[in-house]
Amino acid sequence: RRVLGIDTPHFQRLRDLKQLGTTHYLFPGATHTRFEHCIGVAHLARLMVNHLRETQPELNITDNDVACIMLAGLCHDLGHGPFSHMFEHFVNKKRREADPENFVSWHHELASVSMLGALLSQNNINLSDYGLDDEDFEFVKLLISGIAPTAEWPSNVGRPEEKRFLCEIVANKRNGVDVDKLDYFIRDGMACYGRLPIDCHVKRLLVCSRVIDCNGQPQICFQEKVALSLGDLFGLRARLHKYVYQHHITGVVSKMFEDVMLLADPHFPIHHSTLSQSVNDMDVYLHVSDWIFKAIESSMDPNLRPAQAILQRINTRDLYHLLIITPMRINTAQAEEQVLALVPPEHREKSRHDLVALQVHINYGSSDLQGDPLNRIGFFNPKKDPDVAYLLSSRIRPIFYPTVFEERNIHLYSRDRDNLHLSAAVEQWKPSTQEPLSGLNPSPCRPKTHTKRGGLAGQRLFDD
Repeated sequence: RRVLGIDTPHFQRLRDLKQLGTTHYLFPGATHTRFEHCIGVAHLARLMVNHLRETQPELNITDNDVACIMLAGLCHDLGHGPFSHMFEHFVNKKRREADPENFVSWHHELASVSMLGALLSQNNINLSDYGLDDEDFEFVKLLISGIAPTAEWPSNVGRPEEKRFLCEIVANKRNGVDVDKLDYFIRDGMACYGRLPIDCHVKRLLVCSRVIDCNGQPQICFQEKVALSLGDLFGLRARLHKYVYQHHITGVVSKMFEDVMLLADPHFPIHHSTLSQSVNDMDVYLHVSDWIFKAIESSMDPNLRPAQAILQRINTRDLYHLLIITPMRINTAQAEEQVLALVPPEHREKSRHDLVALQVHINYGSSDLQGDPLNRIGFFNPKKDPDVAYLLSSRIRPIFYPTVFEERNIHLYSRDRDNLHLSAAVEQWKPSTQEPLSGLNPSPCRPKTHTKRGGLAGQRLFDD
Protein backbone atom coordinates (compact mmCIF):
# COMPACT_ATOMS: atom_id res chain seq x y z
CA ARG A 1 0.00 0.00 0.00
CA ARG A 2 2.88 2.38 0.63
CA VAL A 3 3.92 2.40 -3.03
CA LEU A 4 0.40 2.21 -4.50
CA GLY A 5 0.34 4.64 -7.44
CA ILE A 6 3.93 5.92 -7.26
CA ASP A 7 5.39 3.80 -10.07
CA THR A 8 2.98 5.07 -12.71
CA PRO A 9 3.32 7.73 -15.44
CA HIS A 10 0.62 9.79 -13.73
CA PHE A 11 2.59 10.15 -10.51
CA GLN A 12 6.04 10.30 -12.15
CA ARG A 13 4.73 13.31 -14.10
CA LEU A 14 5.12 15.27 -10.86
CA ARG A 15 8.91 15.11 -11.26
CA ASP A 16 8.55 17.69 -14.04
CA LEU A 17 6.34 20.11 -12.10
CA LYS A 18 8.19 22.63 -9.96
CA GLN A 19 6.59 23.05 -6.55
CA LEU A 20 7.01 26.84 -6.55
CA GLY A 21 6.41 27.59 -10.20
CA THR A 22 8.45 30.64 -11.22
CA THR A 23 9.94 31.31 -7.77
CA HIS A 24 13.32 29.95 -8.89
CA TYR A 25 13.73 33.18 -10.86
CA LEU A 26 13.90 34.89 -7.46
CA PHE A 27 15.42 32.12 -5.30
CA PRO A 28 17.64 29.89 -7.50
CA GLY A 29 17.37 26.99 -5.06
CA ALA A 30 13.57 26.76 -5.36
CA THR A 31 13.65 23.98 -7.95
CA HIS A 32 12.09 21.18 -5.90
CA THR A 33 9.11 19.43 -7.43
CA ARG A 34 5.62 18.23 -6.59
CA PHE A 35 7.00 14.69 -6.59
CA GLU A 36 8.95 14.92 -3.34
CA HIS A 37 6.30 17.14 -1.75
CA CYS A 38 3.57 14.56 -2.31
CA ILE A 39 5.73 11.80 -0.86
CA GLY A 40 6.43 14.01 2.15
CA VAL A 41 2.73 14.70 2.68
CA ALA A 42 1.93 10.98 2.55
CA HIS A 43 4.65 10.34 5.14
CA LEU A 44 3.39 13.02 7.54
CA ALA A 45 -0.21 11.87 7.03
CA ARG A 46 0.81 8.35 8.06
CA LEU A 47 2.60 9.67 11.16
CA MET A 48 -0.39 11.73 12.24
CA VAL A 49 -3.11 9.15 11.69
CA ASN A 50 -1.04 6.42 13.33
CA HIS A 51 -0.46 8.67 16.35
CA LEU A 52 -4.21 9.22 16.72
CA ARG A 53 -4.87 5.53 16.21
CA GLU A 54 -2.37 4.43 18.85
CA THR A 55 -3.26 7.02 21.50
CA GLN A 56 -7.04 6.93 20.97
CA PRO A 57 -8.17 3.40 20.06
CA GLU A 58 -11.76 4.44 20.77
CA LEU A 59 -11.71 6.38 17.48
CA ASN A 60 -11.83 3.04 15.63
CA ILE A 61 -9.36 4.11 12.96
CA THR A 62 -9.01 1.11 10.64
CA ASP A 63 -6.30 -0.10 8.28
CA ASN A 64 -8.44 1.14 5.38
CA ASP A 65 -8.67 4.58 6.96
CA VAL A 66 -4.89 4.74 7.16
CA ALA A 67 -4.51 3.53 3.56
CA CYS A 68 -7.03 6.09 2.28
CA ILE A 69 -5.36 8.96 4.11
CA MET A 70 -1.92 8.01 2.81
CA LEU A 71 -3.25 7.66 -0.74
CA ALA A 72 -4.93 11.07 -0.49
CA GLY A 73 -1.70 12.64 0.77
CA LEU A 74 0.25 10.99 -2.01
CA CYS A 75 -2.11 12.05 -4.81
CA HIS A 76 -3.49 15.38 -3.60
CA ASP A 77 -1.42 17.40 -6.13
CA LEU A 78 -1.76 15.13 -9.18
CA GLY A 79 -3.85 17.79 -10.89
CA HIS A 80 -1.30 20.61 -10.94
CA GLY A 81 -0.17 21.95 -14.29
CA PRO A 82 2.95 23.77 -15.56
CA PHE A 83 4.32 26.22 -13.00
CA SER A 84 1.53 25.26 -10.62
CA HIS A 85 -1.03 27.96 -9.78
CA MET A 86 -0.12 30.10 -12.79
CA PHE A 87 -1.63 27.38 -15.01
CA GLU A 88 -4.93 27.66 -13.12
CA HIS A 89 -5.08 31.40 -13.88
CA PHE A 90 -4.40 30.69 -17.56
CA VAL A 91 -7.08 27.98 -17.86
CA ASN A 92 -9.70 30.05 -16.07
CA LYS A 93 -8.96 33.11 -18.19
CA LYS A 94 -9.46 31.10 -21.37
CA ARG A 95 -12.65 29.55 -20.02
CA ARG A 96 -14.05 32.93 -19.01
CA GLU A 97 -13.28 34.36 -22.46
CA ALA A 98 -14.86 31.38 -24.23
CA ASP A 99 -18.13 31.38 -22.26
CA PRO A 100 -18.44 34.21 -19.73
CA GLU A 101 -22.09 33.49 -18.93
CA ASN A 102 -21.56 29.82 -18.06
CA PHE A 103 -18.04 30.15 -16.68
CA VAL A 104 -17.14 27.53 -14.07
CA SER A 105 -13.81 27.96 -12.31
CA TRP A 106 -11.28 25.13 -12.67
CA HIS A 107 -9.04 24.14 -9.77
CA HIS A 108 -6.22 21.65 -9.53
CA GLU A 109 -8.05 19.76 -6.76
CA LEU A 110 -10.71 18.77 -9.30
CA ALA A 111 -8.03 17.58 -11.70
CA SER A 112 -6.27 15.66 -8.91
CA VAL A 113 -9.40 13.57 -8.36
CA SER A 114 -9.79 12.97 -12.10
CA MET A 115 -6.10 12.14 -12.52
CA LEU A 116 -6.29 9.67 -9.64
CA GLY A 117 -9.16 7.88 -11.39
CA ALA A 118 -7.11 7.75 -14.60
CA LEU A 119 -4.08 6.50 -12.65
CA LEU A 120 -6.03 3.55 -11.30
CA SER A 121 -7.86 2.63 -14.50
CA GLN A 122 -5.00 3.06 -16.97
CA ASN A 123 -2.48 1.15 -14.85
CA ASN A 124 -4.83 -1.75 -14.10
CA ILE A 125 -4.77 -1.03 -10.37
CA ASN A 126 -7.75 -2.66 -8.72
CA LEU A 127 -8.40 -1.20 -5.30
CA SER A 128 -10.05 -4.44 -4.22
CA ASP A 129 -6.63 -6.11 -4.45
CA TYR A 130 -5.63 -3.79 -1.60
CA GLY A 131 -8.75 -4.34 0.46
CA LEU A 132 -10.39 -1.09 -0.67
CA ASP A 133 -13.79 -0.62 -2.33
CA ASP A 134 -15.72 2.10 -4.16
CA GLU A 135 -16.72 3.83 -0.94
CA ASP A 136 -13.07 3.98 0.08
CA PHE A 137 -12.29 5.64 -3.25
CA GLU A 138 -15.02 8.22 -2.65
CA PHE A 139 -13.50 8.81 0.78
CA VAL A 140 -10.06 9.41 -0.78
CA LYS A 141 -11.58 12.02 -3.08
CA LEU A 142 -13.20 13.70 -0.09
CA LEU A 143 -9.88 13.72 1.77
CA ILE A 144 -8.20 15.43 -1.20
CA SER A 145 -10.83 18.14 -1.65
CA GLY A 146 -11.57 18.59 2.05
CA ILE A 147 -14.93 19.39 3.61
CA ALA A 148 -16.09 22.54 5.40
CA PRO A 149 -17.17 22.13 9.05
CA THR A 150 -20.71 23.21 8.18
CA ALA A 151 -21.03 21.04 5.04
CA GLU A 152 -23.30 18.03 5.03
CA TRP A 153 -21.50 14.74 5.53
CA PRO A 154 -21.72 12.59 2.36
CA SER A 155 -23.42 9.22 2.53
CA ASN A 156 -21.22 7.44 -0.03
CA VAL A 157 -17.87 7.38 1.82
CA GLY A 158 -18.57 4.33 3.96
CA ARG A 159 -17.87 6.10 7.24
CA PRO A 160 -20.01 7.80 9.89
CA GLU A 161 -19.83 11.53 10.48
CA GLU A 162 -17.93 10.82 13.68
CA LYS A 163 -14.90 10.30 11.44
CA ARG A 164 -15.13 13.79 9.92
CA PHE A 165 -11.89 14.64 11.75
CA LEU A 166 -9.97 12.42 9.33
CA CYS A 167 -10.63 15.05 6.64
CA GLU A 168 -8.56 17.55 8.64
CA ILE A 169 -5.30 15.64 8.15
CA VAL A 170 -4.55 16.32 4.46
CA ALA A 171 -6.83 19.28 3.61
CA ASN A 172 -8.07 21.04 6.74
CA LYS A 173 -10.95 23.37 5.86
CA ARG A 174 -11.61 24.16 9.52
CA ASN A 175 -8.44 26.04 10.48
CA GLY A 176 -5.77 25.29 7.85
CA VAL A 177 -3.48 23.15 10.03
CA ASP A 178 -2.79 20.07 7.92
CA VAL A 179 0.17 17.96 6.84
CA ASP A 180 0.15 19.47 3.35
CA LYS A 181 1.09 22.87 4.74
CA LEU A 182 3.43 21.41 7.36
CA ASP A 183 5.43 19.82 4.55
CA TYR A 184 5.58 22.66 2.04
CA PHE A 185 6.17 25.44 4.57
CA ILE A 186 9.31 23.71 5.80
CA ARG A 187 10.36 22.40 2.38
CA ASP A 188 9.87 25.77 0.65
CA GLY A 189 11.65 27.64 3.43
CA MET A 190 14.64 25.32 3.20
CA ALA A 191 14.78 25.67 -0.60
CA CYS A 192 14.55 29.47 -0.58
CA TYR A 193 16.50 30.41 2.55
CA GLY A 194 18.79 27.40 2.96
CA ARG A 195 17.62 26.82 6.53
CA LEU A 196 14.51 26.16 8.58
CA PRO A 197 12.71 29.52 8.57
CA ILE A 198 11.20 28.95 12.04
CA ASP A 199 11.97 26.78 15.04
CA CYS A 200 9.15 24.35 14.30
CA HIS A 201 9.33 20.66 15.21
CA VAL A 202 6.74 19.03 12.99
CA LYS A 203 6.73 15.71 14.83
CA ARG A 204 6.19 17.54 18.13
CA LEU A 205 3.08 19.18 16.68
CA LEU A 206 1.79 15.82 15.50
CA VAL A 207 2.27 14.06 18.83
CA CYS A 208 0.59 16.98 20.61
CA SER A 209 -2.63 16.40 18.65
CA ARG A 210 -5.76 14.70 19.90
CA VAL A 211 -9.34 14.28 18.68
CA ILE A 212 -11.77 15.99 21.06
CA ASP A 213 -15.40 17.07 20.73
CA CYS A 214 -15.31 20.86 20.33
CA ASN A 215 -18.32 22.98 19.43
CA GLY A 216 -20.38 19.87 18.83
CA GLN A 217 -18.01 18.16 16.38
CA PRO A 218 -15.05 15.82 16.92
CA GLN A 219 -12.00 17.65 15.60
CA ILE A 220 -8.23 17.53 15.83
CA CYS A 221 -7.09 19.71 18.73
CA PHE A 222 -3.64 20.54 20.06
CA GLN A 223 -2.01 20.93 23.43
CA GLU A 224 -2.01 24.57 24.52
CA LYS A 225 1.77 24.55 24.89
CA VAL A 226 2.18 24.44 21.07
CA ALA A 227 -0.06 27.48 20.49
CA LEU A 228 2.94 29.74 19.93
CA SER A 229 4.45 27.23 17.48
CA LEU A 230 1.19 27.14 15.54
CA GLY A 231 1.15 30.94 15.56
CA ASP A 232 4.70 30.93 14.19
CA LEU A 233 3.53 28.53 11.49
CA PHE A 234 0.77 30.89 10.38
CA GLY A 235 3.26 33.76 10.51
CA LEU A 236 5.59 31.76 8.28
CA ARG A 237 2.75 31.31 5.82
CA ALA A 238 2.27 35.07 5.64
CA ARG A 239 6.01 35.73 5.24
CA LEU A 240 6.38 33.11 2.51
CA HIS A 241 3.49 34.66 0.60
CA LYS A 242 4.89 38.18 0.98
CA TYR A 243 8.55 37.48 0.27
CA VAL A 244 8.40 34.31 -1.85
CA TYR A 245 5.11 33.19 -3.40
CA GLN A 246 3.71 36.66 -4.15
CA HIS A 247 6.93 38.68 -4.32
CA HIS A 248 6.74 41.13 -7.21
CA ILE A 249 9.46 39.27 -9.16
CA THR A 250 7.63 35.95 -8.77
CA GLY A 251 4.40 37.64 -9.77
CA VAL A 252 5.71 39.37 -12.89
CA VAL A 253 7.54 36.28 -14.18
CA SER A 254 4.37 34.23 -13.65
CA LYS A 255 2.42 36.83 -15.61
CA MET A 256 4.95 36.68 -18.44
CA PHE A 257 4.69 32.90 -18.63
CA GLU A 258 0.91 33.24 -18.59
CA ASP A 259 1.19 35.61 -21.57
CA VAL A 260 3.37 33.02 -23.30
CA MET A 261 0.67 30.39 -22.88
CA LEU A 262 -2.09 32.74 -24.03
CA LEU A 263 -0.16 33.53 -27.21
CA ALA A 264 0.87 29.94 -27.84
CA ASP A 265 -2.45 28.26 -27.02
CA PRO A 266 -3.98 28.34 -30.55
CA HIS A 267 -0.73 27.19 -32.19
CA PHE A 268 0.69 24.61 -29.80
CA PRO A 269 -1.37 21.41 -29.93
CA ILE A 270 -1.03 18.71 -27.29
CA HIS A 271 -2.15 15.50 -29.00
CA HIS A 272 -5.63 16.45 -30.28
CA SER A 273 -6.19 19.33 -27.88
CA THR A 274 -4.95 22.78 -26.92
CA LEU A 275 -3.17 23.67 -23.68
CA SER A 276 -6.23 25.36 -22.18
CA GLN A 277 -8.51 22.43 -23.06
CA SER A 278 -6.10 19.68 -22.04
CA VAL A 279 -7.55 19.70 -18.50
CA ASN A 280 -10.76 18.21 -19.90
CA ASP A 281 -9.02 14.98 -20.93
CA MET A 282 -6.68 13.24 -18.49
CA ASP A 283 -5.09 11.26 -21.36
CA VAL A 284 -3.91 14.60 -22.77
CA TYR A 285 -3.29 16.38 -19.48
CA LEU A 286 -0.98 13.54 -18.46
CA HIS A 287 1.55 14.92 -20.96
CA VAL A 288 1.33 18.57 -19.90
CA SER A 289 4.10 19.73 -17.58
CA ASP A 290 6.90 22.30 -17.38
CA TRP A 291 8.56 20.97 -20.56
CA ILE A 292 6.08 22.84 -22.77
CA PHE A 293 7.97 26.12 -22.42
CA LYS A 294 11.18 24.65 -23.81
CA ALA A 295 9.15 23.11 -26.62
CA ILE A 296 7.57 26.48 -27.44
CA GLU A 297 10.97 28.15 -27.29
CA SER A 298 12.56 25.66 -29.72
CA SER A 299 9.64 25.43 -32.15
CA MET A 300 10.09 26.50 -35.80
CA ASP A 301 6.43 27.51 -36.12
CA PRO A 302 6.36 31.22 -37.05
CA ASN A 303 3.03 31.58 -35.23
CA LEU A 304 4.88 31.03 -31.95
CA ARG A 305 7.34 33.90 -32.44
CA PRO A 306 5.38 36.36 -30.23
CA ALA A 307 5.45 33.79 -27.41
CA GLN A 308 9.12 33.11 -28.06
CA ALA A 309 9.85 36.83 -27.82
CA ILE A 310 8.49 36.89 -24.25
CA LEU A 311 10.51 33.79 -23.36
CA GLN A 312 13.59 35.60 -24.70
CA ARG A 313 12.79 38.55 -22.45
CA ILE A 314 12.56 36.22 -19.45
CA ASN A 315 15.88 34.58 -20.32
CA THR A 316 17.59 37.95 -20.60
CA ARG A 317 15.92 39.31 -17.45
CA ASP A 318 14.04 41.96 -19.41
CA LEU A 319 10.98 41.65 -17.22
CA TYR A 320 7.83 43.72 -17.30
CA HIS A 321 8.53 47.05 -15.63
CA LEU A 322 7.32 47.47 -12.04
CA LEU A 323 5.53 50.81 -11.74
CA ILE A 324 4.10 50.82 -8.24
CA ILE A 325 3.14 48.72 -5.24
CA THR A 326 0.26 50.34 -3.40
CA PRO A 327 -2.23 49.33 -0.71
CA MET A 328 -5.43 47.99 -2.21
CA ARG A 329 -8.26 50.49 -1.76
CA ILE A 330 -10.07 49.56 -5.00
CA ASN A 331 -10.04 46.46 -7.18
CA THR A 332 -7.57 45.93 -10.02
CA ALA A 333 -10.09 46.75 -12.77
CA GLN A 334 -10.87 50.11 -11.15
CA ALA A 335 -7.17 50.84 -10.70
CA GLU A 336 -6.54 50.12 -14.38
CA GLU A 337 -9.36 52.42 -15.52
CA GLN A 338 -8.25 55.25 -13.23
CA VAL A 339 -4.68 55.04 -14.49
CA LEU A 340 -5.69 54.81 -18.16
CA ALA A 341 -7.95 57.84 -17.75
CA LEU A 342 -4.79 59.85 -17.02
CA VAL A 343 -3.04 58.70 -20.23
CA PRO A 344 -3.41 60.99 -23.26
CA PRO A 345 -6.20 59.60 -25.50
CA GLU A 346 -3.88 59.01 -28.46
CA HIS A 347 -1.69 56.72 -26.32
CA ARG A 348 -4.45 55.07 -24.31
CA GLU A 349 -4.92 51.96 -26.43
CA LYS A 350 -1.26 51.00 -26.33
CA SER A 351 -1.14 51.74 -22.62
CA ARG A 352 -4.18 49.50 -22.09
CA HIS A 353 -2.20 46.66 -23.66
CA ASP A 354 0.94 47.47 -21.68
CA LEU A 355 -0.66 47.86 -18.25
CA VAL A 356 -0.68 44.80 -15.96
CA ALA A 357 -2.45 44.92 -12.59
CA LEU A 358 -1.98 42.10 -10.09
CA GLN A 359 -3.81 41.76 -6.81
CA VAL A 360 -1.74 40.47 -3.87
CA HIS A 361 -3.67 39.19 -0.85
CA ILE A 362 -1.61 37.98 2.09
CA ASN A 363 -3.08 36.59 5.29
CA TYR A 364 -2.35 34.19 8.13
CA GLY A 365 -4.96 31.62 7.17
CA SER A 366 -6.16 31.10 3.62
CA SER A 367 -8.40 32.88 1.12
CA ASP A 368 -11.53 31.28 2.62
CA LEU A 369 -10.44 31.58 6.27
CA GLN A 370 -10.29 35.21 7.38
CA GLY A 371 -9.07 36.70 10.65
CA ASP A 372 -6.93 35.03 13.30
CA PRO A 373 -6.60 31.32 12.46
CA LEU A 374 -5.78 30.45 16.07
CA ASN A 375 -9.39 31.31 16.93
CA ARG A 376 -10.53 28.24 15.00
CA ILE A 377 -8.22 25.72 16.67
CA GLY A 378 -9.28 23.72 19.68
CA PHE A 379 -6.70 23.43 22.47
CA PHE A 380 -6.50 21.22 25.54
CA ASN A 381 -4.37 20.78 28.64
CA PRO A 382 -3.44 17.11 29.20
CA LYS A 383 -2.50 17.80 32.83
CA LYS A 384 -6.02 18.99 33.62
CA ASP A 385 -8.45 17.16 31.35
CA PRO A 386 -7.29 15.75 27.98
CA ASP A 387 -10.89 15.36 26.82
CA VAL A 388 -11.96 18.99 27.25
CA ALA A 389 -11.14 21.40 24.43
CA TYR A 390 -11.45 25.17 24.40
CA LEU A 391 -10.76 28.05 22.04
CA LEU A 392 -7.74 30.22 22.73
CA SER A 393 -9.65 33.43 22.04
CA SER A 394 -11.27 33.16 25.47
CA ARG A 395 -7.91 32.64 27.17
CA ILE A 396 -4.57 34.45 27.40
CA ARG A 397 -3.10 35.12 23.95
CA PRO A 398 0.50 34.06 23.17
CA ILE A 399 3.02 36.87 23.50
CA PHE A 400 4.59 38.28 20.31
CA TYR A 401 1.40 37.46 18.39
CA PRO A 402 0.09 40.01 15.84
CA THR A 403 -3.21 41.87 15.85
CA VAL A 404 -3.45 42.37 12.05
CA PHE A 405 -3.81 39.23 9.98
CA GLU A 406 -4.08 40.29 6.35
CA GLU A 407 -2.68 42.71 3.78
CA ARG A 408 -3.94 43.62 0.32
CA ASN A 409 -1.82 45.35 -2.31
CA ILE A 410 -1.95 46.10 -6.00
CA HIS A 411 1.15 45.68 -8.17
CA LEU A 412 1.14 47.65 -11.42
CA TYR A 413 3.54 46.77 -14.25
CA SER A 414 4.17 47.92 -17.78
CA ARG A 415 4.94 45.43 -20.55
CA ASP A 416 6.91 48.20 -22.25
CA ARG A 417 9.35 49.98 -19.96
CA ASP A 418 9.67 52.78 -22.55
CA ASN A 419 5.98 53.71 -22.29
CA LEU A 420 6.62 57.02 -20.53
CA HIS A 421 2.99 58.08 -20.85
CA LEU A 422 1.90 55.13 -18.74
CA SER A 423 4.67 55.74 -16.22
CA ALA A 424 3.66 59.38 -15.91
CA ALA A 425 -0.01 58.40 -15.48
CA VAL A 426 0.84 56.03 -12.64
CA GLU A 427 3.01 58.71 -11.02
CA GLN A 428 0.09 61.12 -11.21
CA TRP A 429 -2.44 58.51 -9.98
CA LYS A 430 -0.25 57.39 -7.12
CA PRO A 431 -1.95 58.01 -3.76
CA SER A 432 -0.40 60.81 -1.75
CA THR A 433 0.52 58.39 1.02
CA GLN A 434 2.42 56.12 -1.35
CA GLU A 435 6.18 56.30 -1.06
CA PRO A 436 8.01 56.70 -4.40
CA LEU A 437 9.17 53.44 -5.90
CA SER A 438 12.69 54.81 -6.26
CA GLY A 439 12.96 54.45 -2.49
CA LEU A 440 12.88 50.68 -2.85
CA ASN A 441 15.99 48.60 -3.32
CA PRO A 442 16.84 48.13 -7.00
CA SER A 443 15.42 44.87 -8.30
CA PRO A 444 16.96 42.58 -10.91
CA CYS A 445 14.25 43.52 -13.40
CA ARG A 446 15.47 47.11 -13.64
CA PRO A 447 18.26 48.16 -15.96
CA LYS A 448 21.54 49.14 -14.31
CA THR A 449 23.61 52.24 -14.97
CA HIS A 450 27.25 52.93 -14.12
CA THR A 451 28.13 55.42 -11.41
CA LYS A 452 31.02 57.86 -11.56
CA ARG A 453 33.11 55.32 -9.67
CA GLY A 454 32.42 52.68 -12.28
CA GLY A 455 30.03 50.69 -10.12
CA LEU A 456 26.41 49.79 -10.79
CA ALA A 457 23.43 51.68 -9.45
CA GLY A 458 19.70 51.31 -9.94
CA GLN A 459 18.33 53.55 -12.69
CA ARG A 460 15.63 55.99 -11.58
CA LEU A 461 12.14 55.03 -12.74
CA PHE A 462 11.05 58.50 -13.68
CA ASP A 463 13.07 61.38 -15.01
CA ASP A 464 12.99 64.53 -12.92
